[in-house]
Amino acid sequence: RMVAVVVLLGALGWFFISRPSGDSDGRLQTAAKNYEEGIGLVIIAGNDQTIPVGTAWAVAPNMFATNAHVAVPIFQALKKGASAFVAINRHPEQRLRIKAAIPHPRYFKQEAGFNGKAPATTPYDVGILVVEGSAQTTLPLATSSKLQSLDSGHRIAFLGFPMEDLRNGGVDPQNPVATMQSGIVTAVTDFWLSKSIFENRRLIQHNLPTVGGSSGSPIFDSDGQVIGILSSGNMIAAMTIESWENYLDRIEKAKKQALEKTKQAASNQSDEKRKELIADLNATMEALDRVPLPVHDLKRAPSAAMVNYAQRIDMLEELLSMVKEAMVKKE
Repeated sequence: RMVAVVVLLGALGWFFISRPSGDSDGRLQTAAKNYEEGIGLVIIAGNDQTIPVGTAWAVAPNMFATNAHVAVPIFQALKKGASAFVAINRHPEQRLRIKAAIPHPRYFKQEAGFNGKAPATTPYDVGILVVEGSAQTTLPLATSSKLQSLDSGHRIAFLGFPMEDLRNGGVDPQNPVATMQSGIVTAVTDFWLSKSIFENRRLIQHNLPTVGGSSGSPIFDSDGQVIGILSSGNMIAAMTIESWENYLDRIEKAKKQALEKTKQAASNQSDEKRKELIADLNATMEALDRVPLPVHDLKRAPSAAMVNYAQRIDMLEELLSMVKEAMVKKE
């Protein structure tokens, strides 16, 4: 009996020591700190300039995961003879040259749902970047059991490089520092936002902020396991406050000019002529109120609903298996 009690206490001790401690926010922060050297900024280099295009993260020492829509322009750039790199977060001396960019083959397939309905976002938007050298840290993928239990309210975070319309481009490509944001899973559905069986429930909806540059970021939970890859968001067309004020100012100036011209033209005119001028003025004022917003001043902005999308991580595992198999055959 004494032996059994000792064994039991030892097992319980191991359980409590190995179990992650602290609240979910603290555990997310710990995970982000542990994985910061596995996060990289994807850069295309050429013509004496560097163009940051998205986020990637180490899924193996020589492989970085990202979106297919990030991998495709890298593939095209490499094909044209340009160079591309993964610049490691907080370690500017570490720049891993990209040798190959591989999007998931099903990314290019036109998917249609019931009654020909288009998906909410492109399915299989996952890709792999094969690099020269090795990453110091790799991120663990979520287990199948965790993905099966994934649902609304699951606490999550991402590490990446949001850049679109941020001051100074949101990141210094010479010395990139990743941004962490936390939130929750809002729903898990198929790509048509419907309830479905686990095999088809591959769209993770979440409230993490999503703009250009954060594409490809790993979404992990408080256990430090990557559950998905941030891929897209609900966007609207919007204007900055400055552009909106300039737009209104131009309209008001045009109205004042039209009014002054009418006043000058109406002096010493007959009543009938004044009525014609006033009617023309009213038509001009109405037309100015309907002047469309200048398209060049419109920008993408996140929807206030804060419902954005991620690809469930097992789609990356499928691609990873294909790539590893192809590399073995090549050898």
